Formats: sequence, C-alpha cells, structure tokens
Amino acid sequence: MIFNDNPLFVKGVAELNEVLAGIRPAAIIGSHEDSAWPLVLKLGSSRSGSTVFSQWLASSGVFAYPSNFLALFHGAPVIGARVFELLTNPRLKYNAEFDDVRMTISFESISGKTRGLRAPHEFWQFWLHYFTFPEIPMACSEWLQCADFERFNADVKSITAEFQKPFVLKGHHLTPYLEHLAPHVDNAVYLHMYRNPVDVVSSVIKARVTRYGNINHFFGWRPREFELIKDCDVISQVAGQVYFNERAILSQRHALTDRYLAFSYEEFCRNPESVYRQIVALVNQHSTKPIADEYSGPPSFRPSGCDDPVERERIESALQRWSEQFGELNFAGIEPGANFIG
Repeated sequence: MIFNDNPLFVKGVAELNEVLAGIRPAAIIGSHEDSAWPLVLKLGSSRSGSTVFSQWLASSGVFAYPSNFLALFHGAPVIGARVFELLTNPRLKYNAEFDDVRMTISFESISGKTRGLRAPHEFWQFWLHYFTFPEIPMACSEWLQCADFERFNADVKSITAEFQKPFVLKGHHLTPYLEHLAPHVDNAVYLHMYRNPVDVVSSVIKARVTRYGNINHFFGWRPREFELIKDCDVISQVAGQVYFNERAILSQRHALTDRYLAFSYEEFCRNPESVYRQIVALVNQHSTKPIADEYSGPPSFRPSGCDDPVERERIESALQRWSEQFGELNFAGIEPGANFIG
C-alpha cells in the first residue's frame, strides 16, 4: 500500500540527512544573498485541491517545487536541488545517462500522495528544520521564539537560485501563525485556494479512511479551537476543523497585504488559465526577473465533490451550526458568489 511506511527507506533517508547535516552547502555551491523571485506559499485547508494544483504548477515548467526526489534531501535541500537539476534539467543533459527519468508529471494522486521522481511532495520534514509545529497550535509569541527565520530565508534563497525559478511551498500548517510569520519571511507571496467547505469536509472524512482505515482518526491540521471540536461526532468535528482553519486565514489576510491572492478550487477547475495569469502577475509584482505569462496547460479540470445528497445535507447543517456560533465563513469580497455558507 502506498501509505505503508517502509522502515528501511525511512532509516536510509534519516542516515543520509545526518551525513549531509555536517556539510555547509554554501561552501560547495555558494551562497545567494538575494533572489530574483519571491517564495510562493500555498495556503488553504487539507483536501482543498492542493495536490492537483501543485502538479499543475509543477508541470508548467515555470515554477520550482519540492519533488519526491528533493524530499530525500530535506536536511540539505540546496544540495538536493543541484542534484535534481543535474538529473532533470534539459540544459544540463549529459549524453543520455538519465533519459529513463520520466519528465512528464501526471495529475494522479491518492489522498495527496504522488508517484514519480519529479512529482510534487509535501516536504513536511523540511519545515521541521526551522520551525516547531505541535499538534495543537501554540501561542504565536512562543512559536516565534522557536523559529529560525534567518536560516529558513537563506536556504529558500539558495534553493530558488539553484532552480532559477520561483519556489513554491505548501504552507497549510502555517495557518495559525500567518500574521506573525509574514513580517519575518523575506519576499513571499501567498496563494489562498479555497473550496466549497461541504466538499472539503466530505473529502477529509474519506481521507481518514483512505490514509488510516479509521474514520475516527484525525486527518489534517488542528485549529486553535481544537478543544471545541475534539469530542464532536465525525461530521461536526471535521466541519469545525475546516471552518476554523479557513476562518483563521480570512481573519489574517490583511497582514499579507498586496502579497495575498485568493481564488476558489471551482474557479481553478473552470478556468486554470485565468488563475495562472493572476499568479504570474502577483509573482512578477515582487520579482526582479519577470516570468512569462503564456499558458500551455489544460483548458480545464473536472472538479470533484460530495455527490451524496444525504451526506451533503448533514455536512451543510454541521457547518451552519459553527457559523451561527462564530459568524459566517464568508469569502465574499474575494470572489463574487463565493459565500458558500449561510
């Protein structure tokens, strides 16, 4: 099964990164004080379409991203980026030694897990070298004290310089800390892709079974309000999880200023070219080397969602209960007609 841990693989990756931890990549590859492009952070809820979005950006060839291969080097990502470029960059091709590496990126995944050396990876271990993320979010002041922004910013700049493209990272786990993170990250832009919460809740519930074989096993990121949802029934608990996480992003978007771009999963599926041009415009606004906005990707995607009317009604009721207590989860002002609840 794709979700089964292979202890030999895990041990091998850990040993590799222990060895690499003693190497200073800047001494080999060189340090990069400035980057021509901003870091691109993808925000949103788990199961909001982020995997297909990552595959889509990766397949464009315009953006750099953490691949399944780069994840092997989570403790020395600059070295991993150099090796990845040697393996896959056509400009660096050496005879036909690596022609068996599949260069195309498919739009297939199972509960967020992709297959293939070049396919996008969550890159979770990378974040843990700079920040602490307890299961239940800690106070922002405490979180800031544990953060190593200096090393994070330096490594991101070096990775970006290696790839010579804007580097995209998934940052769903950053939700509780956005307002305090933004002032400390050098030149980042924030992409918030949201989805009809009913469909997100349904997908999270399915992911519990797919990943863990247990509908009661928590999947995704716990909100600050976890105490309010931890003893609820499954549908109410997941509805609260999605509601509070999206509410946290919406309540902090002001701190991201003109570096914040929001669009819906539904809009992305309907017209990915439009979303692509919006992203490129935002990136170029904060770049010294503009990237091209010519689009050559799919004209559309087939959206997925909850197609069981009974389940849909139960989820809508659960979401409505949370919104009645704490206010509507209102995306109005981001995209016309995007207020899914209330």
